[in-house]
Amino acid sequence: MVDADVDLAVIVQPTQPYLHDHTYVSSTIASHPSKFIGVALANPSLPPLEACAELRRLVQSESYRGVRFNPYIWPSGRRMDDDAGRALYAEAGLLGIPVQFMCFKGLDLHLEEITNLIVHSPSTVCVLDHMGFVPPSSPVWNDLISLCATYPSVFIKLSALYRTSPSPYPFRDLLPHVRSLRENENIGADRLLWGTDFPFAQQHPEIPNAPGYAESWDAADVLLEEFNAEERAEILGGTALRLHGLPRPGAEKKSILWDIDGTLADSFNLGFDASKEVLAGHPGRASAEQLTEEEYHSSTRYCTPERLARHVGLLPGDDEFVSEGERLGRKFDELYISRVTKCTAGLYPGVGALLSELGGSIPMAAMTNAAREYAKAVLAVNGCEGRFGSVHGADSVPAPKPMPDGLIKCCEELGRDPCYGVYVGDSPSDAEAARMAGMRSVGVTWGSYEEDKVREAFDITVGSVGELRRTLLSFIAE
Repeated sequence: MVDADVDLAVIVQPTQPYLHDHTYVSSTIASHPSKFIGVALANPSLPPLEACAELRRLVQSESYRGVRFNPYIWPSGRRMDDDAGRALYAEAGLLGIPVQFMCFKGLDLHLEEITNLIVHSPSTVCVLDHMGFVPPSSPVWNDLISLCATYPSVFIKLSALYRTSPSPYPFRDLLPHVRSLRENENIGADRLLWGTDFPFAQQHPEIPNAPGYAESWDAADVLLEEFNAEERAEILGGTALRLHGLPRPGAEKKSILWDIDGTLADSFNLGFDASKEVLAGHPGRASAEQLTEEEYHSSTRYCTPERLARHVGLLPGDDEFVSEGERLGRKFDELYISRVTKCTAGLYPGVGALLSELGGSIPMAAMTNAAREYAKAVLAVNGCEGRFGSVHGADSVPAPKPMPDGLIKCCEELGRDPCYGVYVGDSPSDAEAARMAGMRSVGVTWGSYEEDKVREAFDITVGSVGELRRTLLSFIAE
C-alpha cells in the first residue's frame, strides 16, 4: 500500500479458506483500523433471523462496513433472493452498509435474483464486484447498464480487470465500456469505484495478463484518462468512503439537514385526509370537504396548530387562535402519527438509497414543522431512523420554521456549525429558516409548492432525486 500510495483499503472476507470464520480479517482490522475497512461474508446457511443477528454482530461489534453476497455458498437448490437472502439484504440497508455481489460465473446467471432483492429493499445500496464479470464482447453488458440506470442504489466496482478483459495490461479494450458508464446520464462517474482483486491476481500465474497490486492501480491512469480530477477522486476513494460510511477529508465540519413531508416522504394524502377528519363538524367550517388540496398545500408553511386554526377561520390576534389551534393540533397529531405506514408516508423513489449512501459519511438531521414523534415515526417505518443524529419537530423547539431555532438545535446536537451545513426542503419557509440559520438551502420541486416559488426561495433548486444526489455529493466534496 505504501509503494502504491494507497491510504486505505477494503478487505473482503474470503470464501476460501476461511468461509464464515472472520477471525483473521477481524484481527487485521482491529490491528490497523486506520488502514483497513472490513467487508463481511453473508451466511445464508443460517436461519434468516440468526443470519441477520450474525451480520449485526459483525457490524456493531467488529466494525465491518459492508457484506458480500456470494451466490455459490447458498445451500444447493436455493437462490440469493430466498428468505435468508431477502432478510440479509434488508438488514444491510437497516445497518447502513452496502451489499457486494460476487457473480463469479457471470452476472446473467444471477440478474433476476439481484433485481428481486433490489425491488424488495430499494433503500439498500449494492455493488457489482469486478464489473459483474461481464467481458467486453458480451451482450450482458447491456443488461448491466440497464440494471444500474434503472436502480440508483446500484454501484459498479472497476476491479479484477484481468478477469473480464482478454487483452494484456492495462486492458485498453475496457475503455469504451468504462466510458459508457460515465456518459450514461442515469449512472455517471460517482456510481463507480476502483478495486484491485489483490492478492488473487498474483495467485493466478496461468493468467498471463494478471497484474500486481501497483499495476492494478496504474491501470486507472489509462481507463480513467477521460475523467476529470473530481471524477477520478470519487472513483479512486470518495465513493468507497461514502458507501462504507466514512467521512472524506475536508467534510468533517459539514452536515445535511432534511425536511420530512414533501421532501423525504410522500405524505400528502395522509396529512390532507387527517386534516379533513379533524375539521369535520367544526363550527368554523360548514363542511370538512371545503378544505381543498390547494388550501391545504398553501397552509403547510405553518406549524400544525397555526395551520388548523387558520383552517377554521381564526387569525393571529383572535382570542381563540392559540388555544383552538393547540386543541386541534393535538387531535391531528394523535391521528396523524397513528396512521403512519410505508403506504401513507413512504419515501419518494430513490430517496431511501440516497440516505443509505450518505448516512454514514456525513452527519444528518431532520427538522419538520409537524410533531417530533411524527417525524420519528416516518423515519422508523421507512427503516432509516439510524441515519439521523438529531430529529426535531415544531413541538420540540422554541419556534417553528421559518424561524431558525430547529435547524440551530439540530446542528448543536450533531456537533456542527450551521454555517457549514445545508438544509433540504420544499417550502419557502424551509429556505427562510436555512437563511436565518446561516445555512445553504436546496429546494426540491416534488413537494407542496410550485417550481417557480421554490426557485425564487432557495439557493439551489433540484427537480429529481438524481439531481439532488449530485448536488449533495458536490457539497460534500467541496
